[in-house]
Amino acid sequence: MSQPVFFAVETGGTKIVWRVEDAAGAVLDQGRFATGAPEAAVEALIAATGDRAVSGLGVASLAPWWSIRPRRIAA
Repeated sequence: MSQPVFFAVETGGTKIVWRVEDAAGAVLDQGRFATGAPEAAVEALIAATGDRAVSGLGVASLAPWWSIRPRRIAA
């Protein structure tokens, strides 16, 4: 049986970074690519895991606070 690996993803407005680590925290692989269509991002992230069986996933999605606040539109 293979050792557990953990996959971390951080999405941003211009790039997505990812990292695969083992249970001891050693980096097994990492990379980045430009933010684009959601379908392409998911495909790239699946490819990044390779043939590893991922035991855990962490996702961070950061954005400036003003981009997520509801805005009132003047009537």
